[in-house]
Amino acid sequence: MRYVALVYFLLFSLTFSAQISVQGVVKDKGTNKAVQNAVVTLSAENDIVGYDITNENGEFFLKAETNISSLTINISLLGYTPQTIQFQNKKERLQIYLQPAEIQLKEIKISSNAIWQKEDTLVYSVRAFQSAQDRKIGDILKKLPGIQVSENGAIQYNGVPINKFYIDGSDLLESKYGIATNNVPVDAITNIEVIQNHQPVKVLKDVVVSDQAAINLKVKNNRMSQPVGEAKLGGGYSENDFLYDVNALAMQIQKKNQMLVMYKTNNTGVDIASELTNHTLITAENNIRKPLNSSILSGIEGLSAPPLEEERYLFNKTHLLTINNLWKLNDDKQLRVNINYLNNKINRTLYQNSSYVLLDSTIFIPEIEKYSKRNDLLDGILTYTNNSKENYINNQTKVSAEWNKTASDIYTEAYIREHYKTPLYYIHNDLNVTKKIRGRIFNISSYIQYSSLPHHLYVEIDTLDNKSDQKINHRGFYTQNSTSLTFLKRNSSFKIDFCVEGSLENLKSDLDHYYRLPKDSLQNNIHFDYIKFQVTPSYTLQMRKSRLSIETPVNQRLLSVKDTYSGKDKNYNIYIDPQIRYKYIMNVYWEANLSYRYTHDIGDITDFIHSFIMTNYRTIIQKSGILAKRNGQSVNLRINYKNPVSTLFANTNIYYRTSKINTLNQQDFSSTQAAISDVAFDNSSHIWIWNGYIGKYVDAIKTNFSISTSYSNINSKKRQQSVLYSISSTMWNVNTKINTKINDHVVVEYKADLVKDILSVKNDISPIKTSVYRINQKLSSCYLVNKEIELFIDLEHLHNKITDDLTSNIFFANTGFKYKHKQFEYSLSCNNIFNKKDYSYTIYNTLNTYNYLYKIRPINVLGSICFRF
Repeated sequence: MRYVALVYFLLFSLTFSAQISVQGVVKDKGTNKAVQNAVVTLSAENDIVGYDITNENGEFFLKAETNISSLTINISLLGYTPQTIQFQNKKERLQIYLQPAEIQLKEIKISSNAIWQKEDTLVYSVRAFQSAQDRKIGDILKKLPGIQVSENGAIQYNGVPINKFYIDGSDLLESKYGIATNNVPVDAITNIEVIQNHQPVKVLKDVVVSDQAAINLKVKNNRMSQPVGEAKLGGGYSENDFLYDVNALAMQIQKKNQMLVMYKTNNTGVDIASELTNHTLITAENNIRKPLNSSILSGIEGLSAPPLEEERYLFNKTHLLTINNLWKLNDDKQLRVNINYLNNKINRTLYQNSSYVLLDSTIFIPEIEKYSKRNDLLDGILTYTNNSKENYINNQTKVSAEWNKTASDIYTEAYIREHYKTPLYYIHNDLNVTKKIRGRIFNISSYIQYSSLPHHLYVEIDTLDNKSDQKINHRGFYTQNSTSLTFLKRNSSFKIDFCVEGSLENLKSDLDHYYRLPKDSLQNNIHFDYIKFQVTPSYTLQMRKSRLSIETPVNQRLLSVKDTYSGKDKNYNIYIDPQIRYKYIMNVYWEANLSYRYTHDIGDITDFIHSFIMTNYRTIIQKSGILAKRNGQSVNLRINYKNPVSTLFANTNIYYRTSKINTLNQQDFSSTQAAISDVAFDNSSHIWIWNGYIGKYVDAIKTNFSISTSYSNINSKKRQQSVLYSISSTMWNVNTKINTKINDHVVVEYKADLVKDILSVKNDISPIKTSVYRINQKLSSCYLVNKEIELFIDLEHLHNKITDDLTSNIFFANTGFKYKHKQFEYSLSCNNIFNKKDYSYTIYNTLNTYNYLYKIRPINVLGSICFRF
């Protein structure tokens, strides 16, 4: 608890403050015209507490927390004499005149600002960052300093995930904002706005302060209220395969309604299915849900992804349709409908050598797998929102159905056929109501979900005349209901929250046959009833430069398990999970966040699988029936720096977690058959994670660069073949990106990703230490011959070092050209010029090693015609 004491110690250095807002206008003293782009800073006792840049009307707005009576404003702009004004701490509207100053320069180049700030909003000019090859707004987002876009499309601002993604102020797509980033034309957007400390619920504004930002795409005035989009038709050829790539997008943004309709299909390796990824949006009005949307077979049938661009190895046939409509009923109320359909077929050929370390030997299993998967997804979402200053009502109803079918032909010592069916059906309703009553905030939320996962696995092994047919039906009802009341007094707020969470689950499994296992050990029928009562008092103290939040959830969890074949079990637990968060704002550039959490968690229905469940042709699971109980402590320190004036952004984050659990994972082998189970064992683990980021835009050379680094160290234990092993896994990662516009004709981008993975395994006899070093580099260049013709070339190098004697290098190259004529664009590209056919890499997973050889898409030529409107 020393972390708790540290935070309380910091509290003694804090003082109360008041909020000050200053607005005004800056004018030229000679001409009386507004002065744009002047830098205005607000200081208290030589400490900068706020800053702004004047707009086209010369206006500025400053807001800060301070109790110092005398404040200072400094105004500066090249070509004018800097001016300093002192005034008293109270609301002011100032009119300031700057005296023009003579300056002698050999050469003057006038350009608009790439980044500027207005109140709490940071604005990036799309035009300043746009290059000739940029087509979608996501191409710009990946360049912006301070913004990080992950491989799956999730967006962070200065190291923190965003909580909303708006198009011209409206949330059309919610968590599926990848649809916008990958498809909204860059020519339709004038600015990308980052709304810092964004609180999307108006009732909670200035009451519940957010540390997260929102992204807003500001649509150009001349593109408002008219259809925007494109129609693309493409085709090509690759080793006896006809390739196709078809897109159709229509978007219309108006003040009263928004619409985005899109259809895509391709078999070129471009993963358009990822655009439907649900990115987590954690905001003050939604709680962390625990819906029943996964089961024992979910994810088992998938394959690990190699560390290269997906379009190199993805053999797909994909269709995607999304329909999104939003109607603004008035200034506060809106209705939104989102419908998505996905049909995705994937084929892969994989050569895999697996090795499993035993105490006195090693098991080697070579496999060739021809894998095919079909995924069909259909979901519909209806959302009604009333977001006013006095009331907040949000109700969302979602119906989703997903059909997954997987087939594998595996060639090893025998010929094996595996067929998976892992569908998922669920419906949920999420209601959130927040109301302000006499200075108090009252909230009611209710989440209800029913899900069904009828999974099926069929395995046939020809040499054993062995056919296994397994059916699993996992159904469940889940609900979370809470009510809270927040009391406000000066700089403090006190909140009390009551929550009831519960689930009713049933898991049935029936395996009709498995090699050398008796029939009576192949059936499960488990009823799992869970309920949690929780009371959470929390207190927040907001000061001039800091904020302290203390939260102490007290919960009782009641668990009842009934297994038709092994009896009943009941469990009652009372837990206290305190959490403390402290934020300190050093000045307008620097801020630090420190948090401490103590948590308890318990297992789920899978802990009570007494009878065997098959996950693939050589792996079965049988649990001990021991409910997993885990408790842990974590500390997180995050430091952020942002300076829009110098376009420099940086952040660093240090995370440490230690946890204890009463069970230990165990894996045992009989020949090549693996059995996974758990045993009663007091087990502890430790995790260290550090990451950092620096991003800078240099306007003088039109270059944006960023470097992000991460380090992780995980210490845990595992039992294999009745031997206990201590495992330490360490990974370093460095990612560098440089994008430069050499001149009006040439743009060059360089990306490098370096990974070093070290695994250390200890036991009583022979320790094991392995390491993998990998670097991926990509150089892309674009040459604009004139306004109509664009040439491009991409070069990629992958280096993989497994041992001193075992390394691999592989080179890829793409090239092509684009020709623009009015609203049409014609393109022709050649991909994988060197015609590489396969890629190999190695993964060390605790005691197991996997060597993979993936088939690569061969050389191919693609041509397309695109009409934009």
